[in-house]
Amino acid sequence: MRHTSRSASDTSEDEEEIKKKERKEVVEEKEELREPTYEEIRLQQRLPIPSQIAGFLDPLRVWVEVQGSGVPPWRRDLLREEERGPNSPPPSPPKVDKSLVSYLAHFDKEVVGGPSTTSMEVEGT
Repeated sequence: MRHTSRSASDTSEDEEEIKKKERKEVVEEKEELREPTYEEIRLQQRLPIPSQIAGFLDPLRVWVEVQGSGVPPWRRDLLREEERGPNSPPPSPPKVDKSLVSYLAHFDKEVVGGPSTTSMEVEGT
């Protein structure tokens, strides 16, 4: 086992670092206790406190009407038909019915009965 000695300057540096960390923690605690600003909430850096939640409206949901922006309002009839360029993939083919229900009519009705061979025929082979 190796023993290293620590000088007085090392311990004073450690104590300074500890004091800096403690001061930083105190500042962070004070920061947590103050109410968040609207800008901090808008940037989603902090959440609103419970007393602010009752009248809170998410900033992303606050829409402002703009006049004269040059962008027309959204209407489906204003959309152009989808154009296919030379590098675009071809349209998808229609879906093929893969069910087997349509083939049921081609099967004979099963007759429930005895075995189709007698026991003597089975033993004789």
